[in-house]
Amino acid sequence: MSNQLNCAKVNKLNQLLRSNVGQSNFVYNGSSYFVGRPIPNMVMTCFVGSVLQCLNSFDKILRRLVEHKFNHQIVYDENEYQLMDSYVNLVYNGLNQRVKIGQRELKRLFHEFFDKLYDSELNQHFIRFQQNDCNEFLTQLFAYIDKCAIEIEIGKRGFRANIDQAIQLEGLYENYKFTHNLMSQDFLFRTIQQMTCSKNTIHVKNLESTNLCLQLPL
Repeated sequence: MSNQLNCAKVNKLNQLLRSNVGQSNFVYNGSSYFVGRPIPNMVMTCFVGSVLQCLNSFDKILRRLVEHKFNHQIVYDENEYQLMDSYVNLVYNGLNQRVKIGQRELKRLFHEFFDKLYDSELNQHFIRFQQNDCNEFLTQLFAYIDKCAIEIEIGKRGFRANIDQAIQLEGLYENYKFTHNLMSQDFLFRTIQQMTCSKNTIHVKNLESTNLCLQLPL
């Protein structure tokens, strides 16, 4: 997923976060329990439902997402973060057994999530009413959620415009990918490969890489 951060966007986020620090209209109950409710198929959406049901087993991750929304609601009210907002609303208000909800309201939350999904930047990968790959959706959803969190963290610090801002933002974004993500931190693994020159064993180089386990080649 491409990084579209620029100085103006970072500073807009910074102003939003400064204007509403510690305030939210989202009520969070720490004793929530997220596993147990079924997810309906809404016309060629079983690839989405299977992913959501799988993620519904990771209570720690869901709590992290809900708390992040609670702490940054003013940002999630912005249009480009609406998919993340609707997903957490579905998780907390729809899939949370501690929240009493009727079938009509639950259906509304599902419809809202799918509407936001196909209106979001993920629509370039997934077309409404067409079947798609579960792994691809999971990977793209992770990337989107992490991107939201990283942009918010960078927004907290603000950014002064200068001639090298694009280069600096790109470097900052890459660093934050491994320290401020919400999803990948539980699925990342690091490998170190040592390479030795066949003609001179003194020359040794270590190559490090960090990968998402979902993207491992079979």
